[in-house]
Amino acid sequence: MRRFAKGVLATILVIACAVLAVKASVLFVQSGSWSQTGILSNPRVGASAATLPDGRILITGGDPGNGPTASVDLFNTDGTISAAPPMMYARSKQVSVVLQDGRILVAGGITTGGSATNTAEIFDPIAQSWSSVALGMIEARSGATAAVLQDGRVLVAGGQNGTAISSTLEIFDPVANAFSAAGMMSSPRSQHAMAVLQDGRVLILGGNSGNNGTPPAPTPGAPGNLSDGSPRNAMKSGTCFGSTP
Repeated sequence: MRRFAKGVLATILVIACAVLAVKASVLFVQSGSWSQTGILSNPRVGASAATLPDGRILITGGDPGNGPTASVDLFNTDGTISAAPPMMYARSKQVSVVLQDGRILVAGGITTGGSATNTAEIFDPIAQSWSSVALGMIEARSGATAAVLQDGRVLVAGGQNGTAISSTLEIFDPVANAFSAAGMMSSPRSQHAMAVLQDGRVLILGGNSGNNGTPPAPTPGAPGNLSDGSPRNAMKSGTCFGSTP
């Protein structure tokens, strides 16, 4: 009889644990709906955002309607938004990436006066301060893309300076705190997409070629790019960058 009672008790405990596990898992199922969060300190068009190691999100720059701003916000893990120390330079349409040591690199964009800038700066979330990358990028550019390579360096691609669309590449070395040239893409691009593949190469897709609907001449030995002829000269082609130290 005691064995039977113990067996029944064990069965009840197993069922109870299973029910609790189901209830807990339901709490983690995403609802697929949107909810209101805090309010940004400024309206922002052309801002950039990067996730800090502690889960907060650093939101930098943008244009509130009267020119680029240097203001910065932090989206906190509880859904609130708080002000962070402003950048050293006002900018919109810049790139921002998280370095492997947790700092944030912000580079390029449109600055005060409406021109593209080559300035770059780094945010230290522990010290809550900004520091300048002394010489900045090699080329002023807005609407570029950036990605952290597997070795910790940062690839910056394309962008725009005035009416000129760039096909150049740069690499930022966080150890040397400097940018260096890294060749060229097979065609000029701005406002394109970029992703690091699992094998370490970097895929670059689409963007604005700036060729007024005329496909760019293919670079010898490189894949050709094609424009779809739309008014924005959007590109359907892609190219791949192999990162080697």
